[in-house]
Amino acid sequence: MRIKDFLSSTSLDRLDAELILCAVLDVDRAYLTAHDNEEIGDTDSVVRIAKRRLKGEPLAYILGYKDFYGRRFFVDNRVLVPRPETEQLIDLALETKPNLIIDVGTGSGIIAITMNRETKRPVFALDLSTPALNLAQKNAELHDTHGIMFMNSYLLTALEKGISIDGNLTIIANLPYVDREWNWISKEALAYEPEMALYANDHGLDLIKKLLNQIPKINFQARRKSLVLEADPSQHLSIIKYAKNLNFSYIKSTEFGILLTF
Repeated sequence: MRIKDFLSSTSLDRLDAELILCAVLDVDRAYLTAHDNEEIGDTDSVVRIAKRRLKGEPLAYILGYKDFYGRRFFVDNRVLVPRPETEQLIDLALETKPNLIIDVGTGSGIIAITMNRETKRPVFALDLSTPALNLAQKNAELHDTHGIMFMNSYLLTALEKGISIDGNLTIIANLPYVDREWNWISKEALAYEPEMALYANDHGLDLIKKLLNQIPKINFQARRKSLVLEADPSQHLSIIKYAKNLNFSYIKSTEFGILLTF
């Protein structure tokens, strides 16, 4: 089978089909266009991967990796599949010019590692899931990071004694925020990902509110203290109102990100 024959005959999404070919052939997408008449040597692998993807399994889990903010990360079913919207958190966090970063709910470590590489600043990477932390540390080794401390923690509990720095502190949190009642979310599309990393009670806001309540009780001393949250656009107003009642200041939003100071 030729490259163009597979791309024209498969019922897969075009991007997924191209990424499968790139993985099997070890080429980039530009190569596929320039050599679309070329025979696929390992057709069996292409067909096998395509069948798994058609059943709904995330391509990142099948291939074992996902690109995020220009870097490739190991991914499997211990963690969520990195999504483009999370890159908005990186952009917001970089605006705060942090001297120290705390990544709450680090998962695969993509935020902690990206911020460490982009800023060369130390990071506390926290997660309740030991399997997720193990994968995050594997990704940290892959990217030869320095200055990331991975800690098993429920939200900020591991840092409840406080932190004092002569500079800017930025907390980033991509916590579970999916409401099980949302009818615009395909539960089948999320079925392969860990539920504890996806869903939250209280209309998806339970853990975000708990974090907002926890932060003022911890002695964080810094020149500027920022909090960057990921949430669905439908939740932003509720989160901002709740945060303001706890004396957070609202700075700005992107489609999926919220920047607060405290």
